[in-house]
Amino acid sequence: MPTLEDDRFSNRETYETYHWITTHAGTPKVVEKLCSGSRNVGELADSLETFLWILWEGKVGSRADLAPVNWVEVADAWVDDHSLDADEFFNNLQTPTD
Repeated sequence: MPTLEDDRFSNRETYETYHWITTHAGTPKVVEKLCSGSRNVGELADSLETFLWILWEGKVGSRADLAPVNWVEVADAWVDDHSLDADEFFNNLQTPTD
């Protein structure tokens, strides 16, 4: 396995997925919208997985398969990098209406 540039991720595909969503124009805004509809990290992970599988047709930007991506690690890293406290982050989000 290649050396990962960020030890928060368990594999290259997870790292590449997180790197892509944080560096490509417009994607961070989409992730922020997905956060607003999520009540916890697990829901955010599910939303990211669904959105990116559709967008990328099952492949990371580098064309690696998305199957090994750990979506909870991606969501946790997003919350860590964009908030001081995960609980506060999700408490400040709008509660989705049913």
